[in-house]
Amino acid sequence: MTIVIGESEIDVDKTGAKDTSYNAFKSALPFTDCRFVIYDQEYQSADRGTQNKLWLVCWFPDNATTYNKMAYTAARTQLMTKLSGVTEGLVRSLEELDELLGVSEEDEDSDIDL
Repeated sequence: MTIVIGESEIDVDKTGAKDTSYNAFKSALPFTDCRFVIYDQEYQSADRGTQNKLWLVCWFPDNATTYNKMAYTAARTQLMTKLSGVTEGLVRSLEELDELLGVSEEDEDSDIDL
């Protein structure tokens, strides 16, 4: 599947079902290439119950090439201008991803909705 944004095309590499585990999501991230991930985070709010937060996770692993990082950085700016109501986060490691999304080790073992 390809998504067209302006004059640019973005190929959809993978999609995950709503019941995909968080560990499966993390294992799909490449360690030598950048990716954009749209992540629908479901969480519990003390005053509002179940809430959702839509993330654009910019995956920029340290092992990616400089060229790859530069290309994704340029595309990231264009992509964010087209997305409204989406929170952006830039991460370079799985630990940073966990921290960004507020996922603890105990949560990883359970099925967290993507």
